[in-house]
Amino acid sequence: LVYAQLFLILPGLSAFVIVMSHKDYKDAQYVAPTYRAFGQAANFMFGCILLPVCKHSSIFRLAGMSYERQIPFHAMAGLLCVIFSTVHFAGIYVAYKDTQFGRGFVTAWSNQKKVNLAGLISWSIMAAMMIIAIFLRRKFFGFFRTTHFAFVLVIIFACIHHPPVAVTMIPGLVLYTIDLFVLRIMGMVQTKPEIKSLKYHEAAGVTEVELHFKNPDKFSYEGGQFIQMDLGTGLMHPISIAWYNKAEGVASFFIK
Repeated sequence: LVYAQLFLILPGLSAFVIVMSHKDYKDAQYVAPTYRAFGQAANFMFGCILLPVCKHSSIFRLAGMSYERQIPFHAMAGLLCVIFSTVHFAGIYVAYKDTQFGRGFVTAWSNQKKVNLAGLISWSIMAAMMIIAIFLRRKFFGFFRTTHFAFVLVIIFACIHHPPVAVTMIPGLVLYTIDLFVLRIMGMVQTKPEIKSLKYHEAAGVTEVELHFKNPDKFSYEGGQFIQMDLGTGLMHPISIAWYNKAEGVASFFIK
């Protein structure tokens, strides 16, 4: 069901944005209205991309969707953003390469209206992040998480290229900031987690970790949840909760 929603909701909304933007650009007699419309679709995805990563303050929670089910929407939004940006860039290049502006139009740092080189830099970083996410995430998760911080650069250069991106991202940035610095940190302080036991099962090749919550009433557990742990790499890793004893406030994890 979640994958059916993925391929209906975001692409459907994107198609609506493209159709309406194309009409506006065509009515205003802009050059390459179709490819400009894809740029607006990419802008729309910038507004969507942070919403699914908010664990507590997300609109997905209001719809009754778990955090694990909403994360694929983040991946889909990122993929669509790269695709729409690629079509936008390629189309604008083709449209302008033989005009008075020349091929350098799409790589110019400044012109009459747009800082196009900034857009190209933003697209390049975003495309590299997507390649890493698709092919290296499972095997090199720490590297994947580290490179995701480059999204800050993606936003900065995207805003330089197309300032309305800053406005589009305000809801996601506000919700993500609240979620990360208020609700998650507050939850950790309230539950006061500590490691109860650490065992290595040689035959199975797994490490069993028991985490005790001093205030178990403050910890709300749902099936399929995970906890972010630092395994000594300096980065947080999502580890699924294998078992939770609510009476004792103890969560068990098995790490291979």
